Amino acid sequence: MTVEDFILARMRAQFLAAGEGPRASIQGEKELALHFGVQVKTMRRVLARLEQEGRLRMPESAELKPSVREMIELFEAREAIEGMAARLVARRGLNPDAAQQLRAMAEMIDHYIMDDQQSQVEKQFHQRVVELSGNTLLTRMHALVLPILLGRLPTETIRPVASESKAPLRQAHLKLVDVLMDGSEEDAERVFREHCTKVIHFTLAEARGIR
Repeated sequence: MTVEDFILARMRAQFLAAGEGPRASIQGEKELALHFGVQVKTMRRVLARLEQEGRLRMPESAELKPSVREMIELFEAREAIEGMAARLVARRGLNPDAAQQLRAMAEMIDHYIMDDQQSQVEKQFHQRVVELSGNTLLTRMHALVLPILLGRLPTETIRPVASESKAPLRQAHLKLVDVLMDGSEEDAERVFREHCTKVIHFTLAEARGIR
């Protein structure tokens, strides 16, 4: 059992003992990290997993927003995970049903507006691609990275990706589906990495105020 798993088990048990639903607020992450004797980064990952499970709702607090350096590291991790996942999907072949599902998700993404609902659709699209890789470790890693990255960024920091990018979001995601269906392993990985890199550049340009 890892340190994170141990802390998760302890906090889950505390929530069950209290008999409470999703909690609106908890101790600050720094206090919790001190209590469990771990780094704040470790505690942040634990809290993100609990939030994903629906066991708590994180308060809107600047303390919980990643620094620019942490954002870069998260984006780099996402790029590596999704790039490798795309390579595996292309290697193993994308079946017609999965391709249709991804294309339907891409069609739901508006050309120039990225609100909360649209952000959720895009998140589900990328999660599905990683799941289709068939690699459970990549899927678990992606499930840790993406909620922390997208869940802590205000929507306005994501909008420039749509409004300033040369390719509208819908078109960009349809291109991702096409390369998974018809491209080589190398092309699939390259296109997905390039997509993630574009998101990094535009998002960081707007998120410099997040510390």
